[in-house]
Amino acid sequence: MKHFFILILLLSFNLLITAQPFYRISADFSIKSTQVDSSKQLIMGTVFYDINEKQIIYDIIFPEKEIWVIEDTLTYKIVDDTIKEILKSPNIRETTIFHLALNGQMSDYGLKTSSFTLDKVEGYELQTITTWIPPEEYREYIGKILISKKENKLAGIIFFSGKDEIMSKQFFSKYKNCNGLQFPSEILIIKYFDGIEIYEKTTYKNIKVNNYENNDNYHFELDKY
Repeated sequence: MKHFFILILLLSFNLLITAQPFYRISADFSIKSTQVDSSKQLIMGTVFYDINEKQIIYDIIFPEKEIWVIEDTLTYKIVDDTIKEILKSPNIRETTIFHLALNGQMSDYGLKTSSFTLDKVEGYELQTITTWIPPEEYREYIGKILISKKENKLAGIIFFSGKDEIMSKQFFSKYKNCNGLQFPSEILIIKYFDGIEIYEKTTYKNIKVNNYENNDNYHFELDKY
């Protein structure tokens, strides 16, 4: 867990929102995942994100109706108009696919504006692979990051630990052109725990960018609960 906190810290960045061409995105999603005990899980719903509101809102419809609101370092779970659970976590908003895509930093996963340093660029027939190195003071916990790009689109990421062991892999595919914004409609994440591979596949449909309708969907009034 310490590794994850440090990684989020190093990947965080600040961007000017003025003259922002893309600022809002929503999509229907389904997340299929396997657990450590080999059980399977399916979550379905709609996600809403507006850069100016600084909240990620998941309106879950399956397996049960609930709302997840991620704001700063807290995740709120609301069921039947009641906050049932509050979880503390790193502030991941600026490192999510939604924030990166809207800010035009999807192709390098925001690493150009992070504390990581570009170490190597390798070109192949259909792809370019770049290697990024964390600051020296964090290399005991966090290792290099490999980025694969095809046609200048992010295709894959490999995260390494400070011991040069693979922590996770992410693959991005089936990009959709949404009013000029390129967004991957399928993301596969593979995590490694004690030699066990954990899979999580997310599919996005009905992707809408800069949708002016239903403004209330992009901000959740937590003060009312």
